[in-house]
Amino acid sequence: DWLVVSFDSYFDRRTAFEFRVNPAGVERDAYLFDDTDRDQSWNAVWDVATTRDDEGWTAEFKIPLSQLRFSDAPEQVWGFNVQRVVQRKNEISFWKPISKDAPGWVSEYGDLAGLDGIEPKRRLEVLPYVLAQQAYTPAVRGNPFQTGSDWFGNAGADIRYGLNNSLTLNVTVNPDFGQVEADPSVLNLSAFETFFSERRPFFLEGQGIFNFRISNFGGAEQLFYSRRIGRRPQGGADSRGGYVDMPLNTTILAAAKLSGKSSSGWSVGVLDAVTGEENATVIDADGNYHRDPVEPLSNYFVGRVSKDFREGQSAVGTIFTATNRSLPRSMRFLRTSAYAGGFDGRTRFGNGNWEVRGQLLGSRVQGARPAIANTQLSPARYFQRPDAEHLTFDPDRTTLLGSAGAFSLRKIGGGHWRGSVTGEWISPGFEANDLGFQRTADAVRASGWIQYREDEPGDLFRRYSLNYNIWNMQTFGNERFATGTNINGNFQLLSYWGGFGGLNYELPALNIRVLRGGPAMKAPSGYNFWGGFYSDNRKPVVVEAGGWYWTDPERSQAGGIWMDFSWRPSSSVRLALGPSYDRMHDDWQFVTIQDLDDNLHYFTGVLDQNTFSLTTRLDWTFTPNLSLQLYAQPFVSSGDYQSFDEVVAPKADAYDDRFSKLEEDRLSYTPAGSDGGPGVYDVDLNRDGEVDFSFDDPNFNFKQ
Repeated sequence: DWLVVSFDSYFDRRTAFEFRVNPAGVERDAYLFDDTDRDQSWNAVWDVATTRDDEGWTAEFKIPLSQLRFSDAPEQVWGFNVQRVVQRKNEISFWKPISKDAPGWVSEYGDLAGLDGIEPKRRLEVLPYVLAQQAYTPAVRGNPFQTGSDWFGNAGADIRYGLNNSLTLNVTVNPDFGQVEADPSVLNLSAFETFFSERRPFFLEGQGIFNFRISNFGGAEQLFYSRRIGRRPQGGADSRGGYVDMPLNTTILAAAKLSGKSSSGWSVGVLDAVTGEENATVIDADGNYHRDPVEPLSNYFVGRVSKDFREGQSAVGTIFTATNRSLPRSMRFLRTSAYAGGFDGRTRFGNGNWEVRGQLLGSRVQGARPAIANTQLSPARYFQRPDAEHLTFDPDRTTLLGSAGAFSLRKIGGGHWRGSVTGEWISPGFEANDLGFQRTADAVRASGWIQYREDEPGDLFRRYSLNYNIWNMQTFGNERFATGTNINGNFQLLSYWGGFGGLNYELPALNIRVLRGGPAMKAPSGYNFWGGFYSDNRKPVVVEAGGWYWTDPERSQAGGIWMDFSWRPSSSVRLALGPSYDRMHDDWQFVTIQDLDDNLHYFTGVLDQNTFSLTTRLDWTFTPNLSLQLYAQPFVSSGDYQSFDEVVAPKADAYDDRFSKLEEDRLSYTPAGSDGGPGVYDVDLNRDGEVDFSFDDPNFNFKQ
């Protein structure tokens, strides 16, 4: 069981503070925002006691007013709700019932009146820390930086201060990330970086205020991506024939965050952080020490303001982000400054069941010519593409401007039907990766979605839903690179077992990025399907499993299976295992670009890849306030290239006409030597007996 008490103390029908407890006295708290979203990282100081007897169990909450945010009015009304989660029945009981087809959550709370004479209190919390770590690594003979054992020490502090009833100031000096869980393992063969979720406590708290999506193109594209702050250094060091000690992360010297919401509906979030210059230590072949800069002194700023109207049914807002770097001459490949910002708005109507949303963004980046050249050549835009007449690469540019925007009409509640229509764009020059996360530029997208859902139990199903999606994407030069549709759904039986599945179809289109700045290639149609099931989560043993498969009519295909298994042998111990296996056959995986006789040649390979991982978690709770957690993930991925091809006619109608196979008369292989380096392929492209170029064996066997 869980007993949950929630206060909408702003009384804005959008935000709430939630406190929950189970019969053992385990506490959880959360901050609710935007009516339906939840920030589990919010951490309040409060107390609760529980007792159990023959009639059930009782909880008494003690929540200091200093942990809540509310106005200084002499008489107040708050939003309020209480719920009890009965796990054995899979049932939730409310003081103020919330309909299953309601468009929101906090907006459905009841009213708590009669709050007279309470006053908001200022809060001061100081959390100092000291940290010691030891890392055991393989020793390398002669390398003074890799002796097999390394010690690390650190110290710092976090301070939280309530400026008034609405605003909280968080300040950190060398923040404590010592208990942050490791990122999941991944092997990325694409041109784009991997998105990793934020896990650091200082940045997690209050993150809902700073949420601002750029678009729905890549799912994770956002204007503020806090993992840019304290990132891995972006530069490299010259070993000079010796050894290099590279810092793993950039030191956050200091950061401050001001966030809160006033009783009049103003939401404010301001964050500023300074990261120090990082240097790699080099011992050259003669034993001399050197310090090479690998990350500059940088300042990061983000400000977000929004205003609610009509009891939270409408809002308008603005956001601004800035990155400024003090660059040493050796790091002119980075941008000196980057700014992005814009406006957004939303409004609900039709009893809150319909919503209109829109936003408009702009960006400006500046730097030396190498930095802006890199920006133009990046995978998001590829200005150098020879067949993209709407794009122009200018190596003399020192600034780049861009825009982005979106508009949508959505049905979000009421009855059986849901849906949306959306239009959005990102111009070729829009760039937000200095403080945001962006994979896509030069794109226009139109999409639609419709859903039918049933939330009332019937003769077989407890609930089910069916969805239909359709979309089209093209560049600003009217090159269509994605058109597709899918149907998917999920259900839950009366037994609390359930399942899900879907079928997706993509029409033939152009692949504008597979050749990494080369011409667009014709991409075949393709389809994929997926499905799975899950068991009753009330039981000590819970299983969820599924699989997927993708193929196209021109030889490429992929598939995988996965399972999540959890076992609770007692109320205090939980073991979870998550094995997965994926297999891929890619008939045109990018390999290399070569400049021969002032002409660029593009080469792909036929790749077979196998990946296996096993995510393991053990949670052992000794008391409501003390627990042990174990996380481990063995990960193995191997890739075997069967053959290699030159792309000779990327838009040819016949698939085989697009490639020229590198047969044995043009390709030779030299195995790896004793120095541990890879094997080498030599290519005689014109069969004249002379090697035109070479490339390292791209086969891999990665373990972590």
